[in-house]
This record gives sequence, C-alpha cells and structure tokens, in this order.
Amino acid sequence: MTIVLYTYFNAKPSASVLTDRLNLLPSSMKDDIKKFHKWEDSLSSLYGKLLLQEGFIKFGNNATLNDLQYSPHNKPYLSDESLSFNISHSGNFVVCAMSDEVDSIGVDVEKIKKVDINDFQQIWTEGEWDLLMKNDIHLFYEYWTRKEAVIKADGKGMTLELDKIDVRNSIVELNDKLYFLKSLDIHANYVLHISSIKSFDKVDLIYVSF
Repeated sequence: MTIVLYTYFNAKPSASVLTDRLNLLPSSMKDDIKKFHKWEDSLSSLYGKLLLQEGFIKFGNNATLNDLQYSPHNKPYLSDESLSFNISHSGNFVVCAMSDEVDSIGVDVEKIKKVDINDFQQIWTEGEWDLLMKNDIHLFYEYWTRKEAVIKADGKGMTLELDKIDVRNSIVELNDKLYFLKSLDIHANYVLHISSIKSFDKVDLIYVSF
C-alpha cells in the first residue's frame, strides 16, 4: 500500500491548542519545533510529525516517532525498514508519503506563486531550461517538484548535482537507478509529485484533520 496523507491550515491555532498538539510529540521534537521564528514553520513541522504518526496507525505499524533513525544525510527512517516515508510542506499544505512497497520514497509539494526562474537557471539541464523558457510558470513547478521528489527518494539530498538530473519525463535515471514519478492533484494552486524506484498503480490521497 502507498498513501499520501495531507493536511492544511488557514490560521494560527490558539496557544492552548498548539500546546496540546505539541504534547503529542517526543520532547526533543517539541524543542526543535519551538525554535522556529515563524508560527507557520512551526505548524508545518508539527503537522508533518503528526501526519507521520497517523500514518503508522493507518499501516497498523507499532512504530512511534521515538523509533526514528537518521541517515548520514539526515533522512529519517525505521531500522526495520517496514515502512518508507517522506514529508514535505509548502504554503498552507503539509504532506506525508508512506509506503510498505518500497524501501525509499520521496515527495514534494509546492505552492504555485510568482518567481523569477532566471534565479534558478543553474539547477536545470539544457533541455529542461529550453522548455522552461517556452512555457508558463506551472511547468517550472512541475519540474521543481519532480526533481525534489527524486532526490528525496534517493536520500542524498543537496549533495547531488541538480543540473545533471533530467526530469522532463516521468522516469528519471539517477545513480544507475530508475525513479518513477507520479503526480497527485491536491489543490489547484499546488503541485505535488512522489517518486520511487517502483511505479505505483494506486496511491490514495487522504486528508487528515488536526
């Protein structure tokens, strides 16, 4: 099974509600979340953890947030590899992709907004850049979320050379592996992609309210 849990927020919760939700997390995670200067960042981080916790329950997995281990590139995982997962957030949306079909999954969600794409020219292949120059901003976010989802599935993060990863197609080659991309419709103003070494026939998009 492969799912993407998501939630969104429109306003800052009251102090008491925020405290109640923070108390659902391990102490170390609560302390990290409290370090954010913007409440939006704190809430996005908090909801990401809560979505992951909810995902463990939906899979019938006994794991808790205390069981998380971290790779050298700071990607969280479970030591028994029973589930793969990845979290992303943008704007008012927070998403968590989870699967028991593969050992690694990547997800990226981005809110579509005005941006000067010339500031990001260095991250694209020549072919990608040529198409970006001929299309509207939506293609920029299509390619951006594809590229982010692939590198998050790979797990090495920003140590990779982004301008060597071509995401014009839904199958991407990276480090002698093929990564399959899948787009999910979450909102008209957002773009979301997941990526893994397996092509998923079905991915359930599940809203979670906190």
